[in-house]
Amino acid sequence: GVEAAYALGTAYKWGQGVDSDLEKALDFFQMGADKDHGHSQHALASLYEEGEGPIAKDLFEARKWHEKAAEKGHVDSRLSYARLCFNGDGGMVDLDMARFHWSACADRNIPSACTSLGMLYVNGHGVEQSLAKGRKFLQKGEGLGDNDAEGLLKAVERKISQVCPLLEKSIIVCDLASKPDINGSIGVATDFVVGEERYVCQLDGAEGTIKLPVENVRKAPKVAQSSVAEVEEDSAWLDGVDKATPSSGGHSGGNASAKAKGKGGKKKGGKKKKGQAQE
Repeated sequence: GVEAAYALGTAYKWGQGVDSDLEKALDFFQMGADKDHGHSQHALASLYEEGEGPIAKDLFEARKWHEKAAEKGHVDSRLSYARLCFNGDGGMVDLDMARFHWSACADRNIPSACTSLGMLYVNGHGVEQSLAKGRKFLQKGEGLGDNDAEGLLKAVERKISQVCPLLEKSIIVCDLASKPDINGSIGVATDFVVGEERYVCQLDGAEGTIKLPVENVRKAPKVAQSSVAEVEEDSAWLDGVDKATPSSGGHSGGNASAKAKGKGGKKKGGKKKKGQAQE
């Protein structure tokens, strides 16, 4: 059956009870994959992606089989398939599919997926750019122990401090000639549009948000703080992060990369790996 084929493939790949033989491993994984066995499809895809020994590297085959395993919810294949789609390896660039699978993995507290998704938002790759959302996912990735998140988060925090230091802070509207009736209004700068140099603000008592030029937004005095809750590090975005246990191994090919890297809070991180969206 397919389980037996997968077990034999694994044994030949790692030399467990038999001499290691990648060609035999490939044959057994192919048997299971052809019968729609998710683990076999992932194992087959990984052999083609790695291209070790007598197995020629074939990113087209790797992407095809990772996709099939990803559709079954195989976490490592979802991470790998997202990275291949982001890079355009083994097929066309598909940012929507990369975002879809990283989002699904981030929902399951997979560290690298949170970091990769964060960098998609920071850079606006296939999504509407949002430094606020990007920072939150980076914070979550760092909180879950992703090795790349700390350095990327620090870079994003530096960018925020330089271009939009009032992001997610209480603000007051000042000297807005086009809408003088809202001057003096208090609210929160919920996001920032980099290309337009405007804060996205939620004003107290108003429905929806409004984009305001940076020169018309000031930090609200403490005596006039907004009733709209500022986003803090213990917000709903980060609920359970410190206690969360990742559902599957962190960087199993699950970061973004513009043929480079895809991937804010303070925890520990480390070196970068291939496959994360670079700022």
